[in-house]
Amino acid sequence: MSGADAVVRRFLSLDYLWNKVRVVGGAYGGSCSLSPASGSFVFSSYRDPNLAKTLDTYGAAGDWLEALDVESGELTKAIVAAVGDLDSPTTPDQKGSISLRHYLDGTTTERRQKWRDEVLATTPADFVKFAKRLKALDARASVFASAAAVDAANAELGAPLDVTKLL
Repeated sequence: MSGADAVVRRFLSLDYLWNKVRVVGGAYGGSCSLSPASGSFVFSSYRDPNLAKTLDTYGAAGDWLEALDVESGELTKAIVAAVGDLDSPTTPDQKGSISLRHYLDGTTTERRQKWRDEVLATTPADFVKFAKRLKALDARASVFASAAAVDAANAELGAPLDVTKLL
């Protein structure tokens, strides 16, 4: 994961997913995350009444990013949001937890500076690169939902979601 990837991820959450999943779809929230440790990329929504449409939205994210014309002001907002993820204010116990995590995963001051430099150097071309990688993924979906929501999504999608009842 690079700093540019963090910028694109934030942009996806703050623009595409907010508008498509939250505003249009009616979910309480929608976002995506990218783990620097594992490299895993995850879309998520919360209290989502339109499961099938949300899954389609996730599937179309790469195409949307690839066709996107990122304006300078929007790019700046995404960069600032990504920097905020790394450098937000922390309490003493959060500082200790962050320091322990950095120690355990080998994150150095130099690596953190490299990440900041990558964030600040993000360009619209990085959005296209990310889109191509996203489109190439062999993605899977895991859904925590009511039986009624899964039944409705299965009816819409035409291909049943596998169901594992947890309790």
